[in-house]
Amino acid sequence: MLFHVCFVGKNFSLTNKSGDKESIWPIAEKLSEQGCKVTIVSYKSPTNEKTINRGNVSVHFVASGSEFVSKEEFPSMALGKIAQLHETEHFDHVHSLDTPLKKFRKAFHKKKPSLSYGAQVSSMEEMFLLLGPTDDSLWSMIRSTLIYPIYFINKFFLKDYFILREAQGVLVSSPKQALSLERHYLYPPNWIFQIPLDTYVSDLILRKKSEALMERYEINPDTPILATATNMKKPNELLFLLDVFEKVALTHPKAKFMIFGTGPYFEEIQRSVLLKALDSRVIFTKNISNAKIPDYISLSDIFININYTTSGFGPTLMEAMAQEKIIIGSEFSPISSVIEDGKNGFLIRPGEVQKCAHLIDQVFTGLIDKETIGKTAREDIKKILNRDKLTEKTLKAFKKINSRGFRLFSIPFFN
Repeated sequence: MLFHVCFVGKNFSLTNKSGDKESIWPIAEKLSEQGCKVTIVSYKSPTNEKTINRGNVSVHFVASGSEFVSKEEFPSMALGKIAQLHETEHFDHVHSLDTPLKKFRKAFHKKKPSLSYGAQVSSMEEMFLLLGPTDDSLWSMIRSTLIYPIYFINKFFLKDYFILREAQGVLVSSPKQALSLERHYLYPPNWIFQIPLDTYVSDLILRKKSEALMERYEINPDTPILATATNMKKPNELLFLLDVFEKVALTHPKAKFMIFGTGPYFEEIQRSVLLKALDSRVIFTKNISNAKIPDYISLSDIFININYTTSGFGPTLMEAMAQEKIIIGSEFSPISSVIEDGKNGFLIRPGEVQKCAHLIDQVFTGLIDKETIGKTAREDIKKILNRDKLTEKTLKAFKKINSRGFRLFSIPFFN
């Protein structure tokens, strides 16, 4: 008998306008190859199709054909669609990547499917962002410390608890997310599965440097390139990197710094670039589609991301590892569980300007073996993101969750 899995994802699309393939689609295909039947419920199709069928995989877009349906309505529409399909499809397990399915149990009259969530469904990411102070002042740190407990009580007791209590499992992408669920949410450890389904990484094919991109950004073949990706929601990280690059630029007059992405602090970052007289050395690419990220990363010699206010793996860092680049991450970020300092990348602490500049200088001058470290990084990330292994672990987790039956998660002082 086929094991029938239903995935729920608000932003899922087979192929969107920018050509991206969402990370869950390859897993869905692999599950179908292993004899599973897979249904995906999502918001809207770019081509306005309501249903797409490919072998044992079917996709249902609940808002296609409706112009006035907002994304806020998607959770209730998705749950209604799942309940409707369950009458004939008889799902064994439902996994929601990013959408809370409130009152899940009450939606089913026949045998209820088991339920799991991705870590994105919770408010964990927002809380990590709150923990990162907006500046380095003592007042900012005190304010974050005082606000966090209030924010946690509001988000957990009024939202996350009632969502997670109906799920028999949560899939996380990093040890940091697992630890947060255990310590902050008191979630049972044996209900947590570390499977990075929500980490978008491309097909892991090595890219050559794009001549078209080099020409567009006036990059010569011998130009040393430092690169990073950002949403510019927190200016501190980029301001730190600009301080680092300012030192590197003194000893490497040809070096350039590429910044992928934009956000609310773009003007502040741009102003800092002008004040440091780095405007001819810093390249802003604005937002780039996921499909093109590997081509941009392939231009760089070093890819750096010191963001520590996220609970999941940084997909761009993992993509850079796949492209055999020297990567530099933060000791406090989840990627530190993947990077072995000096072996497949490097780890620094936020604020270590001199150390970071010295490390980049060593790479640019050839004192660090880029080729060996890059190849090690690629092999390590291929092991982590091997789709066959991910599919095997996912199916095993879903079947384990399904076999334990329905049990409400509860915490001792909140029954």
